[in-house]
Amino acid sequence: MVWHMNMLNGMATCNKSEMQNQELNNLIEKIREEVESYLKGREKAFEEEKNAELQYINALKEKEAKELQQVSLDMDRLQTERVEINLDREQRTKEWAELTNCIEELEYLSICTRNVVQVGPEYVAKLNVIVLEGNFNEEVDDEWIKEYFENHEVKEREGKRPLLTGDLQVSLKEGLGTLGDLTFTDNSSWIRSRKFRLGTKVALGYCEGICIREGKTEAFAVKDHREEYEFSLI
Repeated sequence: MVWHMNMLNGMATCNKSEMQNQELNNLIEKIREEVESYLKGREKAFEEEKNAELQYINALKEKEAKELQQVSLDMDRLQTERVEINLDREQRTKEWAELTNCIEELEYLSICTRNVVQVGPEYVAKLNVIVLEGNFNEEVDDEWIKEYFENHEVKEREGKRPLLTGDLQVSLKEGLGTLGDLTFTDNSSWIRSRKFRLGTKVALGYCEGICIREGKTEAFAVKDHREEYEFSLI
């Protein structure tokens, strides 16, 4: 009887121990699963952060590459513009040299004798300098009327500055006059002949009652320029 009771007590103790072991194992398994889940979550978050950083770095690299490409294009463009400016300056110098050879000095000539006028009020007159169309009086003779001359005078385009600026009046001395500094503010490509001429006519208040024919230069082209380029004719 005593042995039977001891045996039952032993079996109860054994069952209790197994239950405790099972509970412990279950707890360990639960903790392990929680730890694994936490680690997986951290690993996923790390991967996402790493991918986001890689995308950011790649975006920066792409942006820098585009900026470098744009800088290269800008440098090429500036170099091209520099060459164009140099060519434009050389062309303008050449054109002005040709113009200078055409009109080094204004001479006020007598129509009858073709000699420089040395007497009379026209001897010390003042002349206005204007711009003419390049196709004005392309004939060999110099016969024209005042209205014909004035109809070929070129004014500035609408909204533009005066076409010709600078010393727009010439004072005759001993029948001779010298052009001063003159600046064109627009090119000549917009008129039919694509060229200009410089013309001169007696200023108001001088030589009244005397018929004096106007003067003109040879035709020349004026091209666009990127910077102000003033020229003087002596």
